[in-house]
Amino acid sequence: MDEAPGAGPRIHHVAIQVTDLERAEAFYRTVFGLPVLDRRHDGTGQLRAVWLSAGGAVVMLERELITGRREGSGHVVVFASDDVAGFSRRAEALGHPIVARTGNTVYLADPDGHTLGVSDYGFGAARSGTASPASTDSRST
Repeated sequence: MDEAPGAGPRIHHVAIQVTDLERAEAFYRTVFGLPVLDRRHDGTGQLRAVWLSAGGAVVMLERELITGRREGSGHVVVFASDDVAGFSRRAEALGHPIVARTGNTVYLADPDGHTLGVSDYGFGAARSGTASPASTDSRST
């Protein structure tokens, strides 16, 4: 995991399921001043997510969350890592199965059912193996 000594892992992104993407975007942009980083569309061309820049992390306003689970808060917190595969092996060896994955992120549940993830996706970076910002992938990273 990406860490500074004594700082712990850093937040990569927080995904929040919302009922109205445009309304939620307007709220976060006007109240918090968060600029739009990306807009994601599903396979039919419908808006499915708006990603907002929040300092060193991203707030993802999502029509649906990756796991479709209803336990926990319904929100997703994702930590940054340079070794997602290694994290996956360690989590599973400790008895915490991966419940969903995308090309850059794995998701698991904490003991209360909250969805957590670990990702190596580079927002705005041209990295090998990452989806382009204009991707129409139906899942968040």
